[in-house]
Amino acid sequence: MTKTFKILSAISFIALALALTFVGVWALTDLDFTVGGDITYTAPEQELEGTKAEDIAYLTFVYDDTSMTAQVSACSADAPETIEIPENVVYNKKAYKVTDILLEEVWDEADWDYTYDSIFRNCANIKAITIPNGVTSIGRKVFYGCSSLTSITIPDSVTSIGSSAFYKCTGLTSITIPNSVTSIESFAFSNCTGLTLITIPKSVTSIGSSAFSGCTGLTSISVDSGNSVYDSRNNCNSLIETSTNTLIKGSNTSIIPSGVTSIGGSALQGCTGLTSITIPDSVTSIGSYAFSGCTGLTSISVDSGNSVYDSRNNCNAIIETSSNTLILGCKNTVITNTVTSIGFSAFSYCTGLTSITIPDSVTSIGSSAFYGCTYLAEVNVKATNVPTGGFSMFSDCSSSLVIYVPTAKVSAYKAATYWSDYSSKIQGKSF
Repeated sequence: MTKTFKILSAISFIALALALTFVGVWALTDLDFTVGGDITYTAPEQELEGTKAEDIAYLTFVYDDTSMTAQVSACSADAPETIEIPENVVYNKKAYKVTDILLEEVWDEADWDYTYDSIFRNCANIKAITIPNGVTSIGRKVFYGCSSLTSITIPDSVTSIGSSAFYKCTGLTSITIPNSVTSIESFAFSNCTGLTLITIPKSVTSIGSSAFSGCTGLTSISVDSGNSVYDSRNNCNSLIETSTNTLIKGSNTSIIPSGVTSIGGSALQGCTGLTSITIPDSVTSIGSYAFSGCTGLTSISVDSGNSVYDSRNNCNAIIETSSNTLILGCKNTVITNTVTSIGFSAFSYCTGLTSITIPDSVTSIGSSAFYGCTYLAEVNVKATNVPTGGFSMFSDCSSSLVIYVPTAKVSAYKAATYWSDYSSKIQGKSF
């Protein structure tokens, strides 16, 4: 900074010299002057608060001189394992407050259009990131697919976590959501398979669909007792929407507490460590795929007082009482001769199932009923009238699968809709 003063007389010069004597000789090095002329004072350059942009060259910023803010716009592949995004960044002798992390525009050959991806997607070395105070939102897909990321620090300034923000961050084992976040959008933590622990603070009032879907390693879910929208009553290790008594997300150690009236779609999908479930008498609704992929299930029971579902004769299955439809089975299920229908995806991905007997009472088998039962090698269908079939009902089962049907009905089964897809596997048998 340069300032110029006009010297009007020798007297004023003498006065100035005396003043400088009192304050010290520090200023003489910063003054250029001639008597009766100008004095030029060069002030020392002020130190700006923040991290110099050149010191974190692996990060690129977009600067706004109007608001004096900066946004992280790119990260180079040679970024270090630990990244601490600064609260303030100094560039061109100006300090900018970091407020956001942007997405990168990428050309998609398949769709022949631009799409947006995480700026960290090619940074395979990154294991820890600290988001600076001042960032108010973790946007859509910001850390999408950062599989090596094991630690993330979210500041109290953040109020929302965007859709797919941490999608497939498989290295994350836990995450601390600060008590400033009010919304967690759909798929925010989807397929974070390493995540074992979730704690929802009291500030969260909105959780989008499938926010934690595919988190197959979850063993603990808790909600702050002060939360007015969600709860995890009775230490059930589940996320429950309080007003509707709907269990919207479970874990490998979930217990469905009494009082829950609905189990949401995909609520416990992929909980491979879940070995047993008991449906309380309060449950009147179970959504699609609620237990899909729970490959470890060995025991299923329904409270005897339930008016909608049952597990008659200790069959290790959930049966919709009014329609006699089996809607969920496991590797130990015995289909009783009062069941008339096997529901959509009832045994899908039940990889422990090796054989099953379908009684003569069954008149229909839903689509994908046994889809993905990779070790299912023997099915005994006793029905003399060919049950109505559904698409993919035995797809992706064992390559050695044999479907036994009454000998006199082999031709009828092989010709029937959907059954014909498995004609090479259908054989006759005397029951």
